[in-house]
This record gives sequence, C-alpha cells and structure tokens, in this order.
Amino acid sequence: QETVWWKGAFHKAVGQPYIGPVEFDSRLGTYVFTLALPIMDSLRYEAIGVLHRIYDVKEFFAPSIDIIRFGETGHVMLIDSRGVVLSCPILPTGTKISDDRLIPLVTPMHQGWTPAP
Repeated sequence: QETVWWKGAFHKAVGQPYIGPVEFDSRLGTYVFTLALPIMDSLRYEAIGVLHRIYDVKEFFAPSIDIIRFGETGHVMLIDSRGVVLSCPILPTGTKISDDRLIPLVTPMHQGWTPAP
C-alpha cells in the first residue's frame, strides 16, 4: 500500500486512474508501464482497493500503431517527451531519437497528433 501506483490510484479513498511512467524492467527485459485503477464501493462511492497490471509497452501499443501507413514509407511512431521510442514498426522500443532538436517539434504541450517536420 506504499507503492506509487497504489497511492496514485487509491488517491486518499477518492480513487482515480493511475498510469505510471515507461521504464525498462531488467527482469522482463522490456519497457513497461503500470496501469492501476481504483476499486470503488458503489454505495459510499469511495475507493476500497486497487487493481493494477504491468503492461509491455510494445505489446500494448503495437496493434494500434504498427498498422498505420502513409504512402510507401510513412508510418506512425509513438515517443515520449524525452524522445524515447515507445512504439514504432521500424525502431526498437527504448531507442532514443538521435537529434534532440526534433523532440519539441513533435511533442507539443497539447494533446493530439503532430506530424514530423
């Protein structure tokens, strides 16, 4: 009950979804993230527990990302704000984008799609 995901999802009995950061799990040998959801008491509407799972980043996103193509060579790549590849049909998960100047161009401070320059 002292873990970050527990505290994030339980949220002082208010309950809220928690999505953890992407991290390399050396035991699993892959990049993972944690998703935790509160278990709510429907009568008192308060959190009474937490359900959590660790997801492989590539396996989670690949079915949605890898199938999108533009022309013959265009594709979708999901990266985080540090420029680390989360899902891409070409580059391995965990690869760092080599040109740091590209990162702010494709990771704006608002949600949505952003085409690469």
